[in-house]
This record gives sequence, C-alpha cells and structure tokens, in this order.
Amino acid sequence: MRGVLFYQGENNSFTVGWKPYPRTCPAVISDWRKVFGEPDLPFCSIQIAGWSNRRSMTYDMNHHASIVREIQFTTWQGTKNTGLIVTYDTNSNGGIHPQRKMPVGERSARWALAEVYEMKGYGNKPIEWRGPVYKSMEIKDGKVTIRFKEGTDRGLRLDQDVEVGFYVAGKNKEFHHARARVNNGDRTVIVWNDEIKDPVAVRYGWSNLPAGGLMNARELPAYPFRTDDWPMTPHQSTGSYDVNSPDSLREN
Repeated sequence: MRGVLFYQGENNSFTVGWKPYPRTCPAVISDWRKVFGEPDLPFCSIQIAGWSNRRSMTYDMNHHASIVREIQFTTWQGTKNTGLIVTYDTNSNGGIHPQRKMPVGERSARWALAEVYEMKGYGNKPIEWRGPVYKSMEIKDGKVTIRFKEGTDRGLRLDQDVEVGFYVAGKNKEFHHARARVNNGDRTVIVWNDEIKDPVAVRYGWSNLPAGGLMNARELPAYPFRTDDWPMTPHQSTGSYDVNSPDSLREN
C-alpha cells in the first residue's frame, strides 16, 4: 500500500459527536499503520466541507464543524508523514457532501504526487499542495498582522479582492466581521474592524459554512485558523471543547 486518502468527520459534526474526536482522529492513523505493518504509511485526511447554513455569530463561532476541522488540523500538524486537504470552499448548500468534487480530487492528487510519489513540478520544483498555514500574529495600532508558514505564503491574495471570512474580537471575546488586506511585500494579511480599537483575536473561515477567498499563488485556499484558544460550546451539545485540556474536552 502506497498511502491513504481518508474522508471522514461528518457524523462528528453533530450534537456530541465531536467529544471523542480528539482521541479517535489520531487513533485511526496509528491503528491503520499498525494493522498494515507500515509505521510511516502516508496518510492524508480531507477536511470536512462547509454545510448547512449560517445563523448567528455565536452559532458560527462555536459550531461543531469548526471543532472537527481544528482537530483534523492539529492531528495533521502533530503526526508525521500526514497531510490535510482543505474543502470548505467546495460547497454552498445544505448538504454535508461537497457539490464540487473536482477541487477535492485535484488537491488530493497534488498531495499524493508530492508526498507519496515524490514527483517534481515545473522547473523540477516541489509540487505545492498546501494553502496558507497560520503561523503567528502581531497587534499594533488597532490592527492585527497575520503571518503564515514559509512555503505556504507565496503570492498571497484574496479571491476577487473580496475580504470575507475574517473575524476579530476584543477583550470581551465577542467576534465581529473584519476587514482584511494582503501585504505581499512581507507576505502578511492585515485584519481590523474600525469599531474594535483593541483587538485580541482573529479567526478565519470559522463557521459551519465558511466563506473566504484567501489563497496563495497556486490558488490553494488557506486553512481555517484562529489565534485564540478560548473554549467553545456548540449548540445542541453538552460540555465545552477546550484545546488546552489533556483530551480537548472540558465538561461544564
């Protein structure tokens, strides 16, 4: 077996389905590697797509789907020889399965060609398969500068210059829609809201049905991210998701 492309997570995006996910998501990778006798088996997860609808800022900022995407992201970042494919931009209706299949397949193929088959692209350069990955932030004069990991930040741009999908919060932890612009001179994104003079946190693509057009030169979309680590309490659920707890679960 050369590798695995794994699409799962929908059932964990309802009610209390997210609760075991901090344990089961990485466990699937380790278990499959053990079963197949391949400790370094390449394993790429496909992040769940956007679905349902948007209702309110509180609803979006605490939705199960964002929790599942974050767990998939942290599992990828913390597990060797793995990948993660963004798909939140491939759906625009109430169905949980993406309507646009082609981008999912193309992005997955880029990962396989680059990481499994070790093929090179034009000019014998590595095939790019990752969109912008959040690295750090800096707050100055009421604006937040977002930086991305090297190798994912080439040619940052907002699709059609539409600044959607960004949210900013002050010390009261209440999020509001934010403005954004790309500074390609230093490969950063500047985020702000004129009504929030002292911002403390930014989120991007943080919704059950995310909107956002931040991408890099290869038109690979940015991974949803947040700069805060505040607990989230999804609707129709019990307990709160806390990324800082040992098992990412804190009961109320």
